[in-house]
Amino acid sequence: MLGMIQLRQLPLIWELFARAMPKLDPDLVLQRYRSLFEQTNDAVFIIDTHGNHLEVNRRAVEMFGYELDELLNMHTSTLVAPDEASESRNVLAQLIEGQQFPIYERRFRRKDGTVITGEINVAMIRDADGQPLYVQSVVRDVTSRKQQEHDRLESERLRIALEKERELNALKSDLMVTIAHEFRTPLSLILLQRDLLERYFNKLTDVQRSMRLEVIRTQVYRLTSMLDDLNFLVKGTMNALEVRPTLVNATSYFASMIVDFRALIGTARIIDFTANAEQSQVCLDLSLARRILTNLLLNSVRYSSENSEIRVELRVIGDHIQITVRDHGIGIPPNDLPHIYEPFFRGSNLKNERGTGLGLSIVARAVELCGGSIDVTSVVGQGTEFVVTLPQLDDCPRPPAG
Repeated sequence: MLGMIQLRQLPLIWELFARAMPKLDPDLVLQRYRSLFEQTNDAVFIIDTHGNHLEVNRRAVEMFGYELDELLNMHTSTLVAPDEASESRNVLAQLIEGQQFPIYERRFRRKDGTVITGEINVAMIRDADGQPLYVQSVVRDVTSRKQQEHDRLESERLRIALEKERELNALKSDLMVTIAHEFRTPLSLILLQRDLLERYFNKLTDVQRSMRLEVIRTQVYRLTSMLDDLNFLVKGTMNALEVRPTLVNATSYFASMIVDFRALIGTARIIDFTANAEQSQVCLDLSLARRILTNLLLNSVRYSSENSEIRVELRVIGDHIQITVRDHGIGIPPNDLPHIYEPFFRGSNLKNERGTGLGLSIVARAVELCGGSIDVTSVVGQGTEFVVTLPQLDDCPRPPAG
């Protein structure tokens, strides 16, 4: 190294250069090599097959903080961060066996104890017979670049967290507006029926009393359902929901859901249910599946005429469950389709219809939690079709015997 580092320890380097460029002056070849060796901004190590440094350049001395004499004959793993030293030794063994490595990163420990990250380009130099001579390792200090990448990722993480917090705060604000608006009607109806029963209880017939009690029951159910939906949406936004897989007969479970739904809305609505597998046992989260189907059915009932048919089709396809809900309602305008799963979104053709705008966002969140997908096809004035595909869940507990 030009007055500081001599290459006399490595006569094989000279021999290789001489064989490669026999027409050039040997002193000129050596001078060019020394110049390249010293002027590069990367640390260069010449390492024997046992892992000891035979030669290093000036940049290696600067990068690692050791004196030249300390680096020479030092084992290369001494510079490597302790938790990566064994990997470094494995690289040397694999190089001797003939394996080649792309550029990779390694953490190093300088003499003062500070840790840097290096990008390594390493190669085994062999003689004409293919026997290993020495390892040439070029190390580029990328600590600053890695820190910049870390800072960028941390900044992005904070940005996402702040955005999530803003979304949650906006959601809470919208929830308060929704509660104030949507809860007013059922609470008013409950209060009205309660007053009528209190004032005219003895004048009302049993049927009239039952009718008013049924109104109260229905409105209480409506309030409970809205609170449940709001709670689900908030927990979903905060990632506080867990998926609980259960093994169940697909056809029986979905058929029972539709029976319950008919009882809720009244038997006048025509809901046609078909399934392709009577005995299919599937593994899914029953609560999420109920939310998906119930909200899709509510959507169809709300936006289609009372005498129109709603079709529900269940298909078990391999390890997936496909649920299709099709109606002949008012349809969804094309411009609204990209926004239908957003919380509180109301379609442009629903100006006079009541609702929270939460149903489809709850469906989308439940489908996402299950790892599934949802597709929609709709024509204004003709109807809408939702197709939900859910993968069967893993680690499904078996029902108790008997």
